[in-house]
Amino acid sequence: MNQILGQLLTANIFVLAMVFCRLGSAMILMPGIGESVIPARFRLLFGLVLTLVLAPVVAGQIPPLPPDVASLFLLLGGEIFVGLFIGTVMRIMMTALDVAATIMSDINGLASASIFNPLLSSQGSAIGVFLSGLALVLLFVTGLHEQIIRAMVDSYGLIVPGKLPPLGDFSQTVVEFTSRSFMLGFQLAAPTMVIITLMMVGLGVIARLVPQLQVFFVSQPLQIGAGLVILLVGLPTMMLTFMSALSEALTLLLQPR
Repeated sequence: MNQILGQLLTANIFVLAMVFCRLGSAMILMPGIGESVIPARFRLLFGLVLTLVLAPVVAGQIPPLPPDVASLFLLLGGEIFVGLFIGTVMRIMMTALDVAATIMSDINGLASASIFNPLLSSQGSAIGVFLSGLALVLLFVTGLHEQIIRAMVDSYGLIVPGKLPPLGDFSQTVVEFTSRSFMLGFQLAAPTMVIITLMMVGLGVIARLVPQLQVFFVSQPLQIGAGLVILLVGLPTMMLTFMSALSEALTLLLQPR
């Protein structure tokens, strides 16, 4: 009887370890939860709680306990790799805001106005820090964090534990989502690029017609002011587009390749 109970306990611990390796490693890079401003102990506690909640749901997809230690470490390492892959893909999509903010800062004349970004623990543009913080707020307000957790659970149906991860599909997915992220960043910054470019062309024509006018002193405050107005007016549409793209990325991530 004691031997049977010991085997059951060992099997349950193995299931929890397998689930925690995938979920915990994904939490390190997951938007909103894996930010550097969140203490590591809180992220660890959240990962443990999430593991306890989701382990019974995915327990049927966990392979049996391997007979030797080497196979055990291979299984755990594979789950850590899969979790890091999922977190990396979602983090790549978040960089679309940084791309858009960098383009807008450059064309608005605010490229040198860099401040500390607590989400990335590095220097960033003021617009980028604002957009990143706003995106995290919307992530939880709209309930998209629940979709992220649901996607991690659904990943067990696509990437079965105990089997060799499809490295080719992983590489293709990373390249595809990197391309989508850069394209999304350019789309978000497109209104600012078009309007500011047209405005600068108009100022160039005025400079040719009125050579006495100091265009530089006129264009700089006008350029900054127009950029901020465009950002303020287009902010709802911009964030709605980004959140829709992030939700679509979660759906595409779990589609068979």
